[in-house]
Amino acid sequence: MDWSHEQLTPEDARLFRRLAVFPGAFSLEQVEAVGVDGPTPSAAVTGAVAGVARLVEQSLVQAGDGRFWLLETLRTYAQERLAAAGEDRDIRGGTLTTRPLGSPRSPARCGPPPSRRPSRRRTS
Repeated sequence: MDWSHEQLTPEDARLFRRLAVFPGAFSLEQVEAVGVDGPTPSAAVTGAVAGVARLVEQSLVQAGDGRFWLLETLRTYAQERLAAAGEDRDIRGGTLTTRPLGSPRSPARCGPPPSRRPSRRRTS
């Protein structure tokens, strides 16, 4: 994983680390909330959206049904990188904000969307 992280642009690496704040699926709006510092000029928002698209292409972020999520191993790695970069303090200190779970346009579930989850069929 270190190699993949080192291959990212500094902006994409920062976005990847910050996506670790989400315990489950997240929306593009939430990507913008953690991926853009300060006021949201349109170029920065576009950059965050393009950044998550690049992370999906590199299989660091999963996508489906209009939602995105990190596999747990990648999320743990991103959390470690977030702490190493000192950005976890920014999140705890309120510099970066995210909507609480259950708020409008925020997932109330964890993990991939239901259509991407393995079925749990019983075999008789």
